Amino acid sequence: ILLPADAEARAADGPVGGGAPVTGLHLLQWTSSLHDKDWHNMPVRDRLVVVDRLAQLEERLLDLPDAEADAKKPDLVNPPRYVSIIKNYGRLVGGSLVHGHQQIAQSSVLPARIRDDWDFHQREGEPFTEHLLRETPEELVIRDYGPAALVTPYFMRRPFDMMLAFRDSSRNRLYQLNRDERLAMAHGWHDALRAIHRIMPRIGKELAYNVVTHNGPTPGVYFEFQPYTQEWGGFERLGL
Repeated sequence: ILLPADAEARAADGPVGGGAPVTGLHLLQWTSSLHDKDWHNMPVRDRLVVVDRLAQLEERLLDLPDAEADAKKPDLVNPPRYVSIIKNYGRLVGGSLVHGHQQIAQSSVLPARIRDDWDFHQREGEPFTEHLLRETPEELVIRDYGPAALVTPYFMRRPFDMMLAFRDSSRNRLYQLNRDERLAMAHGWHDALRAIHRIMPRIGKELAYNVVTHNGPTPGVYFEFQPYTQEWGGFERLGL
């Protein structure tokens, strides 16, 4: 999968010439060494450890040298790197492991949703997080943590979708978050996922959800929490 060179240039994270090979790696982070513990039922001190380690790993992966590319392709020294952090829980959404975990991918390819954030920023002249928090009415704010807020997006695609967005849009990586912001992340993930764990059995649905991290070249870190409540329809497949 290759991105057009102009898309990489727009991202300003370092251009990749047309035909550049894709590089990367894939890692798992166990949320806890106890198999029955995850974000929804762990104490805050343990959740902070998970957040801190995710942030440290993100920073390390962004700086990790690509020895093979440097040796074989001298023109690819310092290729762009993107670190994607997701969580799949439940067999319906690709969660093949029972033990709670996060997936981390380092890649030279800019994910499409992160590119959408960049396009929004260029088109509207502001980060998406600023727009989201300004346009979200009070009744759709689930919980306010100070540095961040957990909200139901006003353009909600499906019932029970949530977003956790930080008010300081100057950050674009997890490792740039300060201690208060990391605490807000630990609380926000806990509250969102605890709600999903409680709600889905009540509505007769198998427990399954995705968490998507929006970090990258665009200012404004945020997370999407997407419980699997029903199949996508044709209009959604069309992107309407």
